Amino acid sequence: MPEHEFLLNDRPVRVRCDDDTPLVLVLRDQLGCTDVNYACLMGTCGTCTIEETGHGPVRSCQIAMREAQGRSFRTPGGSSVTLGD
Repeated sequence: MPEHEFLLNDRPVRVRCDDDTPLVLVLRDQLGCTDVNYACLMGTCGTCTIEETGHGPVRSCQIAMREAQGRSFRTPGGSSVTLGD
């Protein structure tokens, strides 16, 4: 399974998952970021919105892990979120 690295709330993160896995599922299921929600997984409802550093709000359900590689994101809870190890 491929390994993906990105920054989350100013911390480096490394996860193993399929390239096509939506970022929102990795945030919730692997990293325990319960401040990120999802509903439609189609990018229409906006409940998965997070901030991409330098670019503004993005819908994390529309970002495949292959696209998240090397990018920097901030969840709504920011640095108060404790990432699962």
